[in-house]
Amino acid sequence: MLYKTISRAKTALLEERGSKFYATVSPTETRDDFKRFLALAKDKNPGATHYCWAFRIGFSPTDELSSDDGEPSGSAGLPILRVLAGKEMVNVACVVARFYGGTKLGVGGLIRAYSQAASSALMQAKIVEVQERVKFFVELPYKILNDFEAMLRREDGKVIESTFGEQVEITFDLPKSREENVLSTLADISAGQLKPKLKE
Repeated sequence: MLYKTISRAKTALLEERGSKFYATVSPTETRDDFKRFLALAKDKNPGATHYCWAFRIGFSPTDELSSDDGEPSGSAGLPILRVLAGKEMVNVACVVARFYGGTKLGVGGLIRAYSQAASSALMQAKIVEVQERVKFFVELPYKILNDFEAMLRREDGKVIESTFGEQVEITFDLPKSREENVLSTLADISAGQLKPKLKE
């Protein structure tokens, strides 16, 4: 399955009746990624009145969350989330830092401003199509390590982490479309002994 995401973070500025809205979109694959991104956005925009945000992460189902951060309910986080969902973005987050300019915009004005700010940041970003990947953990005997690594290369997989002890503990990922082939091959080269565990 292909999904749409962005290749790297981008920022756009929207000015509305004295208020400034700095919107930043960023690739975000986990909630921990998002926490780091939100902290960075706050560091880059110190003193903002509000830091409103939304993210869409993963599949089946997609993890979606948003925050108005003190703005009237539904006037900030949800409009940002709707922009991401409307563009079918996955593994993407957006933070909009607002600096209040002295003139109240009203709920309708806030919805428009946050939506436009998020849309502008997304327009600055390079949207890419990415193959959905799945992550596994497996313990391998050393005697089949070379066969495993060769198979993983053939199937466009990659090793994320390795620990060498009595056996080799490997965390790896691969395109979801290759999952069945890899599990079948692992069963063949290990006489049915290897059963990788799916990781979140």
